[in-house]
Amino acid sequence: MRRRHHGLLAAAAASLALAGVAAPAHGAAIVETAASTSPTALADWIATGPGGAVFVTLRTGNSSSSIVNMSAKPAITTQCVFGGSPCAIGAIVELQGGMWFASTIPINTQSVHEPPSIGNLTLGPPPLATLVQRLGQTDLPYSVAADPAGALWVAQGQGVVARYVPGETEVTNYPLPVPSAGPLAITLGPDGAMWMTQTTANTISRISTGEGSPTGTYTEFAVPSPRSGLYGIAAGPDGAVWFAESQTGRIGRITTAGAITEFQIPIKNASPRNLVAGPDGAIWFTDPGTNAVGRMTVEGKVTEYPLKTPRSVPNAITVGGDGLVWFTEAANKAMVGRIAPGSPPSLRRSVQARVTGAKLPAAKRKAAAKKKQKSKAKRSTKKKAAKKQRVELR
Repeated sequence: MRRRHHGLLAAAAASLALAGVAAPAHGAAIVETAASTSPTALADWIATGPGGAVFVTLRTGNSSSSIVNMSAKPAITTQCVFGGSPCAIGAIVELQGGMWFASTIPINTQSVHEPPSIGNLTLGPPPLATLVQRLGQTDLPYSVAADPAGALWVAQGQGVVARYVPGETEVTNYPLPVPSAGPLAITLGPDGAMWMTQTTANTISRISTGEGSPTGTYTEFAVPSPRSGLYGIAAGPDGAVWFAESQTGRIGRITTAGAITEFQIPIKNASPRNLVAGPDGAIWFTDPGTNAVGRMTVEGKVTEYPLKTPRSVPNAITVGGDGLVWFTEAANKAMVGRIAPGSPPSLRRSVQARVTGAKLPAAKRKAAAKKKQKSKAKRSTKKKAAKKQRVELR
C-alpha cells in the first residue's frame, strides 16, 4: 500500500543562518593513501562496513568494477564478477554483515549487458562480489541506504525509489509523484524514515519505512534557495538531517518536522558535495569547489582543510571505525584521504557570513530592521553634531 502526503512546505520554518568560518586550515594532518597502483583507476564511493572497516569502490573508465577494504593489512581488492565478466559498482552501504551496492553501468566483454542490478560483497574468506538482483532495464540507480528492518533502498534518477530485502526475489518500486524530480542521494534519518535529495525539483523528500505510516508514504519539502544544486544528505548528530547545496555554497539542515535552515559557507567557490556526521558532534563535508574537506558545527562555524593535490575533487565521505574521517579524491589517481577530527589547523580566521537568499523568520527580520533603524539614527545624530561644530568654528 502506498500513500502520498505531498506538500511543498513553504510554511516550514525556513531561514538562512549566519555561519562563522575558520579558513584556510593549512598544515592539517591529512593523510593520503592510494587504493590502487593502476594508473587509470580512480577512487569513487566510500562507506564504513562491518567492524568499522572502510571500503572504497574503484572506477576504471566510465564505471567502478572493484571494492577495496582499506582497513585490511594489506588492503584487499575484490573485483565484481557476474557471468564470468566484470560488473560495475556504484554506491555502497553496509547491510546484514556485508556490503551492498547498486550496479549502474554493467560491463561485459561479450557486449551483452546485464540490466542495472543490486550487488553484494560477502567478506569471506575469500571475499566475493557479484550481482544478486536485477532492477528494471531502464533504471538508473545512483545511491543506496539501509533501513532499520534490514532492507536496501535505492534512489534512482528516473523518479523511482526501490526497496529490496536480501533473500527475496522481487524489488518493490515506489514511483515519485514527479518523475523528473531528480532523486540523487538517500540516507536513513533519525526518525527511522529514508530522506532524499531531489536535485531537479530542488526538494528534500521523506519516505516512510513503515514506522508510524505505511511504507512508501511520501512527503516533500521545498528548499528555500532556488536552483541550489542539492547533493549529499546525512543524519546529523543533533536529531536533524543535513544536506549539501553544491550550487549555492550552502549546507542545509532540516528537522524531522520539515523546518529548514541554510548555512552559507563564506568562502569563494565553495561547493559542498557529500557529508557525514563526525564523532566530534560536527558535520564533515567534501568541497570540490575549494578543493578541501570541511567541518561545520551545528551552530554553523566552518573550518576547511585544503588538500595537498590541486583539483583532486574530494567526493564521498565516511567515518571509519578508527574514528577518522575518510574521503575519496575522485580525480587524483585512486587516492583516499583521512583526517582526525581533532586535527588543529595552523591558521584560523573567523568571519561572519552575509545573509542572502531565503528570508529570515519574522522575529529576526523585525530585530534586524530595528537595529538598522537605530544605526541610521545614530549616524544622523553624529552628522548633525559635526555640522553644528563646523558652524560654531566659523
